[in-house]
Amino acid sequence: MSTINYQYIADRIPIEILKPLMSSAGLSDVNEDLVNEFISDADAEVDNALATRYLFPYIKTDEELGDKAFSLIKRWKFLIVRQLIYSRRYDDDEMKEVNSHHSAVLSILERVRKGNYEIPGLTRKTNNPSKLIKSKENTQVFNKRRLKTYDS
Repeated sequence: MSTINYQYIADRIPIEILKPLMSSAGLSDVNEDLVNEFISDADAEVDNALATRYLFPYIKTDEELGDKAFSLIKRWKFLIVRQLIYSRRYDDDEMKEVNSHHSAVLSILERVRKGNYEIPGLTRKTNNPSKLIKSKENTQVFNKRRLKTYDS
């Protein structure tokens, strides 16, 4: 489930701006289905980046910090959706600002993936896939058969 929805976007981008950007040819209404596709794309981008280091669905370690982390995640998703919406418009000064914010979010997400950016308030994963124990045959060292012998 997404942390943002169409209403969240509509509350932040005035309808006078949203209509010309998101209207289908011949229609005067905003294409909500397309906005929802953009929201899904933003969800995937942010959630995939954060899932490399944090438990998903997100779990707060602290109420106040967790709320701030959730707000930050929503903001990142909004900025990605905004860029996708504005990319349907001609290039102008406003678009440069939108692209700048979008690039900043993607840069931060890449730093999260690499482990160079922490988000206080979210529960981190405790296992590190690079430190898994493997045997020479590239099979699991601890499997059900081997663990049964320890239980006996």
